[in-house]
Amino acid sequence: MSKRYTKGSEWRIWDLHVHTPESALNNGFGADWDEYVKQLFSKALAHNIASIGITDYFSIEGYKKLKTQYLNNNAKLKELEFSDEEIEKIHKILILPNIEFRLDKLVQDNRVNFHVLFSDEVAIKDIEENFLHQLKIIVEGNPQEAGERRALTINNLIALGTRLQNEHAQFRQHPSQLYTGMMNAVVSDDKISEILTDQPSLFKGKYLIATPSDEDLSDVDWNNQGHLTRKILIQKSDCLFASNPNTRKWALGNFGASPQEYINEFKSLKPCIWGSDAHTFDELYTKNASRLCWIKADPTFEGLKQIIYEPDERVSITDRKPDEKKVYEVIDKLRFIDPVFTTDPIPCNQNLTAIIGGKSTGKSILLKSTAKTADITEYSKRNASAKIEDKRPVKGFEVIWKDGQISSLGATNNPDKKIIYIPQSYLNRVVDDGEDTGDIDEIIQDVLLQKKEFKKWYDSLNDRKRETADKIETAIKNLFANIDINIEKNRLKKELGDESGIKKQIEKLNGEIKGLQEKSQVSKEDLDRYNQTNTQIKEKNAAIETFNKDISKLKSLKNISVEIDETLVENIIGTTLKTEIQGLITSKTKFYKDDWSSEIDKRIVTQEAQIQTTTKEIQALEVSISDLKEALKDQSALNELIKELGKEEKILLQIAEYQKEINNSYKLVEKNIQLLSDYNAEFYSLYLEAKDSVDLSDFDDELSFNIVTKFKKEHFQESFVQKSFDGRATASKEYDYLTEYDFEGVEEHKTFLKAEAWKIINSKIPKRKGVTNKEAITSLFKNWFMHDYKVTFQDDDISDMSPGKKSFVLLRLLIDLDDSQCPILIDQPEDDLDNRSIYNQVVKFLRKRKKTRQIIIVTHNPNLVLGADAELIIVANQNGEDTKNKTHDFEYISGSIEYTKAEDDSILEVLYRRGVQEHICDVLEGGPEAFDKRKKKYNF
Repeated sequence: MSKRYTKGSEWRIWDLHVHTPESALNNGFGADWDEYVKQLFSKALAHNIASIGITDYFSIEGYKKLKTQYLNNNAKLKELEFSDEEIEKIHKILILPNIEFRLDKLVQDNRVNFHVLFSDEVAIKDIEENFLHQLKIIVEGNPQEAGERRALTINNLIALGTRLQNEHAQFRQHPSQLYTGMMNAVVSDDKISEILTDQPSLFKGKYLIATPSDEDLSDVDWNNQGHLTRKILIQKSDCLFASNPNTRKWALGNFGASPQEYINEFKSLKPCIWGSDAHTFDELYTKNASRLCWIKADPTFEGLKQIIYEPDERVSITDRKPDEKKVYEVIDKLRFIDPVFTTDPIPCNQNLTAIIGGKSTGKSILLKSTAKTADITEYSKRNASAKIEDKRPVKGFEVIWKDGQISSLGATNNPDKKIIYIPQSYLNRVVDDGEDTGDIDEIIQDVLLQKKEFKKWYDSLNDRKRETADKIETAIKNLFANIDINIEKNRLKKELGDESGIKKQIEKLNGEIKGLQEKSQVSKEDLDRYNQTNTQIKEKNAAIETFNKDISKLKSLKNISVEIDETLVENIIGTTLKTEIQGLITSKTKFYKDDWSSEIDKRIVTQEAQIQTTTKEIQALEVSISDLKEALKDQSALNELIKELGKEEKILLQIAEYQKEINNSYKLVEKNIQLLSDYNAEFYSLYLEAKDSVDLSDFDDELSFNIVTKFKKEHFQESFVQKSFDGRATASKEYDYLTEYDFEGVEEHKTFLKAEAWKIINSKIPKRKGVTNKEAITSLFKNWFMHDYKVTFQDDDISDMSPGKKSFVLLRLLIDLDDSQCPILIDQPEDDLDNRSIYNQVVKFLRKRKKTRQIIIVTHNPNLVLGADAELIIVANQNGEDTKNKTHDFEYISGSIEYTKAEDDSILEVLYRRGVQEHICDVLEGGPEAFDKRKKKYNF
């Protein structure tokens, strides 16, 4: 029975090749065992070593001494000045016996070493008596007789060394007879295998065989006599002692046609393990420090065995911890704050965590509570999209992140964390929302945004859409400003009177004035001169009035405003640069305003000069007819007529000015309607650019992507036509034309917009009560275009796929193609998929993506747990008559796949009665009997 590690399989440093003072062939430690043990464990703690393979040649003498005299004797460890805390940590280090043999085989004139690593649960006595002592070494030969063999014991090795030193003087220089014996002893790898397999009750599943490989096996010469010997030894091995990157790739079948071809030849893929091969204190855990052996497993022998089943994923030779994720993107623990549930923290693994359990055991509640607490926005959005009700919420829940921050259910000040949440049956329920940007569009878009070219274009599109929207807003503002001017000037013009009538009155007055002048004593020539001069004076007075009005308008132009989008400035990241830009804006804005004001002042001065000049000209003209004025001054009737004529002419002049402003405002109304139509058509052009700007052909081998520009016809009808106009009061032909409108082309669309804008302005279409012309125009010129993201798989568009196929594609987009690194939570994805898709596709995605992001799933499918090699299993249980819990209605335990424990019926609580491995078999396979029965029926 192994210990349960509640965070599951984690990367730890394993040094499976450390020698002891009993390694007679190469002992640099000396004979002081106390010093050896002190340095062995002090340095192990300093270097965070999780497991040590205690290695000796042909024996377990060092392992036996370490276990019996030190590890089983805390008093002895205290004598070595280890603290209680250090002793506790030392006992957590997995100590395994590693026996290094010399074989009776040569490969290219080199003697081959052969390692057997035993489980720490195998008794020392069994290893010695039932394995080592069963092996034979040849000690002497005689003519025509088989060699004399003796049991592999220390005494026999010493005896062999003693005899060889007596027979060969050179050997007497060796440090000991044991050294000479070990140097010359060899054993048979066949015999090693035979002894181990012949005693299954003692050794089955409790040892691993490893062959060292100091060479690059991808580059060795296989065309010699050593071919078969080397091949057989590798075939027999569970793993290789090797750190060469190419050897590791070769052993995983990456140099041949396929891994299966390698398996056919070498019987299995071979994980590569490594160690310091330390023979001195200086070499402990530091020799080969750039090639540390990281194993992702519980520090147990069952954990070590996982490298056989996952030779690529469970072991790594590197100087850094593999798969490390950002602490702020990893959920570390979960905790219910609800008396119905266990209140103990529930650990999570940084890679793949699988939550399993029977029906109604609290699996989905745990996942839903996690999602709802960690990211309420994501949780609510997904549930709303799939029309899933939030049933049975818990009273309280906490998500503890690896960076130490805590998210609390319902809190308003939670840390800003992001997750992706896929509720149960979501993949089947979510649909393409047509003209709305729904979940499917967002999922596809998020994947496409990972492509730099698309991201750059997309950001540019949004900026240009905002610019176009701003231009439309300005044009609408100008449009209605000019409409208001037009209406106001028409009102003022109307108040002044009828232009035609005023002209007739002026004609009448001119006739009466002429008649009176002719009766005066003034000659006809003087009267003509007098009238012409008066006409000139009137024209110049009108000019002065125009100059004064223009001066007033120029003065109002002096206070110009310069607007810069403050958001753009605030978004500048560099503090110094932001300060520089703000200063630049202040200085340049002031310079521009001053410069503008100066230019306006110049033009005001010019106008004032024109007034002075014109005033002098009027004065001169008045002097020129002063004699005639004197002659005509006593004719009061004439003077009254002249005054009345002046008033009428002034009114006529004002009417002309108003008419000019009416004409100008109308032209500007026309211009702004044209601009609005052009700007609105820009939206279509901007969206259409995606076709030419972004190449999506090489994004994925199996999925093809496309972007279609679409007119939102339904939205146009609902948000513009139906909300703006009263269909009952509108001529059916006109209303039908609006309701049936669809985009056919840019020019046709612009023509339609202009025509409808004029109808609105001129009130040709009855609007709904309370809807203003400006509101209707604003609605008409909204952005009615969108991008419809398309993804195709096996010639089917996602909107036309079967539920299972669509679910597979969405899951692929979310897990395999999405490069974001936030946690992803998935509730029972198997509900939407068939078993073949799960094993052949989804498992592959999970295995790939769990290296870069945390994944938590709820599942009933063994393929998702075992096939994806989940690092942590959380087993859920609801208290019942046959499923007792300790305290609460809902409880959970966690552990790794490798945590195994035989059924113990004396334990009442079902979660603690068996190991995680046994829970997996029981919950996902129906128990050992059901699994075995299926296996037999399949004839495996």
